[in-house]
Amino acid sequence: MSKIAIASSIIKSLPNPVNKGYVLCDSWYSCKEIFDTSTKSGYTYIGAIRTNRVIYPEGYERLGVKLNRYDCSLDKEVFDLVTVKDKKYYIYNYVGKLNDMKKVFLDI
Repeated sequence: MSKIAIASSIIKSLPNPVNKGYVLCDSWYSCKEIFDTSTKSGYTYIGAIRTNRVIYPEGYERLGVKLNRYDCSLDKEVFDLVTVKDKKYYIYNYVGKLNDMKKVFLDI
């Protein structure tokens, strides 16, 4: 059994969330099967994606661009500054398409 099949099986075995439930994963598990299984089981998926994933932001709709290349092309002004435990991070919100998903919400 693959790690994706095992993770899907575990998600399916979870009880339905009473209010909101979340599946939190690292980039090894960020794929369409886990996204779909989480949604069908009533959970919101939160996880990392690999920097070599292709996204389709404005200006790249036809061919897409790898995430690690796209973030280097952004101006500092489009990032938001957030603080977590006294550490400061710049994030960028992307709403759009991945190869296997029509609409995702990413914080880069």
